[in-house]
Amino acid sequence: MSLKYLYYLCTKFENTVYVNSEVCLTNWHIGKRIKEDVLYNKRADYGKQVIKNLSSRLTERYGKG
Repeated sequence: MSLKYLYYLCTKFENTVYVNSEVCLTNWHIGKRIKEDVLYNKRADYGKQVIKNLSSRLTERYGKG
């Protein structure tokens, strides 16, 4: 492997890590704004329904745990 190719791989990896971090932070900030501006810092009611549905589906598939 040439040094030029190794440098290319390292740079590509570093850029991927940076972009992934930025996407993660952007999504976090979007979620934070939704919680503050839309939900007024309260939990969304649909979350309870999601847990109930998931619980029912898992119980059907694997039995009561």
